[in-house]
Amino acid sequence: ELALCFSCRPTITLLDEPFIGLDAVMRIKVLEAMREMNAEHGTTIFYTSHILSDIEKIAKRVIIIREGEVYFDERLSDLESSLESIFVRYYDLATEEHDSSEE
Repeated sequence: ELALCFSCRPTITLLDEPFIGLDAVMRIKVLEAMREMNAEHGTTIFYTSHILSDIEKIAKRVIIIREGEVYFDERLSDLESSLESIFVRYYDLATEEHDSSEE
């Protein structure tokens, strides 16, 4: 399916967890295909993943979304320096939600 999608040379591609169920060899091949599509054809690729190591291999920009709200939207290189503030904001929101549900 992914090969078919890329064969059309789209300008934008959205992939939802494209690495789920893939073994290590296929994961690398898919990452390489994504990089090639971006480099050779300028394809913008949006993809969801919970695996930071995969994100680090290909992404230039990271957007973290929580309950439909953009939580973080920066270059990948800024992610590590921002992790503490991201977790503090997440904890604060989770605490507020918990406190309001008890009322």
